[in-house]
Amino acid sequence: MSERAVVDPARHCLPLRAWPPHDRALWEAALAPSDPLLDPRPVLATKTVAKTCQGYGRWLNFLARTGGLDPLGGPADRASPERVGAYLQHLRDLGNRDHTIVSRAAELETALRLMCPDQSWRWIRSPGGVPVRSMLPMRKRIIEVPEAYAVYAWGMQLMDGALVLPGRSRRCVQLRDGLMIALFAARAPRLRSMAALRLGRNLVRHGEAWRLVLHPEDVKTRRHIEYLLPASLTPWVDRYLGHERVELLQGATHDALWVNWGGEPLGYRGVEKRIRWRSQKRYGQAFGPHRFRHALATSAPIEDPGAPGLAAPILGISGRILALHYDLSANHTAGTRFHAGLAAMRSIARRTLPHSLEHGDCND
Repeated sequence: MSERAVVDPARHCLPLRAWPPHDRALWEAALAPSDPLLDPRPVLATKTVAKTCQGYGRWLNFLARTGGLDPLGGPADRASPERVGAYLQHLRDLGNRDHTIVSRAAELETALRLMCPDQSWRWIRSPGGVPVRSMLPMRKRIIEVPEAYAVYAWGMQLMDGALVLPGRSRRCVQLRDGLMIALFAARAPRLRSMAALRLGRNLVRHGEAWRLVLHPEDVKTRRHIEYLLPASLTPWVDRYLGHERVELLQGATHDALWVNWGGEPLGYRGVEKRIRWRSQKRYGQAFGPHRFRHALATSAPIEDPGAPGLAAPILGISGRILALHYDLSANHTAGTRFHAGLAAMRSIARRTLPHSLEHGDCND
């Protein structure tokens, strides 16, 4: 895979270590542990903190490039309505999408609220009382979405093809990637959830099948999601766990489902990198794991027009009762019905699945 293009200096986000000392000190103090009774502060998710830090770094880079970054000044001194307006216009001139501009305004407001809590910063997202969102067309990005069944077949084909590849490393990596793609296509978990899968905790044997269990702390929406995986994936999960994963571990011991060639957990960035690299080779255009969610949401109602909301419980993005009481009936029903659409793929699996796997013989 080709190296990532160098970031345009105008788009650079200053890392925390490059912030002015006063800004960095205020940021670190705002995030330091505190007694919630004596010093109540907003509790932000780790990902939100990272995103806010990056967004504030983007603001500092703008100030540095326009002569507005006085290292002796403080965050509140620099954030005038005129300068913030120029910053948002700068983002637009660079071609940033409307949703990105709105996000950058929110990140700046959140960062200043953390560092300078004695002042109101709501005006950043609503200058003059008018929300930035309402000032922009908010055009949606046009996304090309492959059918879920097509990407599921792609994953199956990668796994089947891996078995005849020369060289252990190529076989292990391709079969792992194929299983990952098929699982993304079948259930479309978010990237963070997929990268965090652990044996015995998130992937559990259930009779002749495998069950995927996502606990509230594993899911962005804090909902419990639980499904049986398609039967056509069972022999491939067995194969990966019994052979490829063991070989990738190279003697290491941990419970991460996805393993890199060094024996360590593949991780968030590793999973995304593999999907982008594979999609570039397959479709001529790289896309990330989130595209599988679009694929499932688009394909499910096409498969069953009578149930337009079929994909929602599969993705875990609706159902108040599901969120509060862990009612899995909607999830299991949706998963079962979506399996009907995957049934067509099972015929492909039977045609491509090696005879030895069908009978449980996984010896190389």
